[in-house]
Amino acid sequence: MNRATGDFWKDWDTEDAAGVSPDRLRSATEESIAHIVQQARQILEIVPGERRLMPSFGCRIHQLDTVQTPLEKSTGAALIEEALERWAPTLAVERAEVDDIGDGWLRVRLKLSAAWCSFNMAHRRGRAAVTQHDNFSGSARSGS
Repeated sequence: MNRATGDFWKDWDTEDAAGVSPDRLRSATEESIAHIVQQARQILEIVPGERRLMPSFGCRIHQLDTVQTPLEKSTGAALIEEALERWAPTLAVERAEVDDIGDGWLRVRLKLSAAWCSFNMAHRRGRAAVTQHDNFSGSARSGS
């Protein structure tokens, strides 16, 4: 320790016992959060019924017309938790919160173990799940 300046850590290596510097650890954490957000958005921004081979894939939050009242916010959060628990159980989402920020956008906050992450996602209001019969609407061709 340099007693004159009180700089105890001056002569110490900044890497931990595993050889990982705090900066590298921080960037790895940021990368993992970015990956979690990307994975969550891939699920949450899909309206169930859009994917032909997986018609139940997605999040039913898009069936809500608005997410403004406390009841709608808690319902939306439950729908987000339901979708992530079903399609990405490895994310281990403990809690979700959602707010309407206007112009068709939602602010989503996810609690993952001890950390919160947040992101914006598109809200495609009032979109009901597409049924198999809806895929074939329109006039039928006649073979004349």
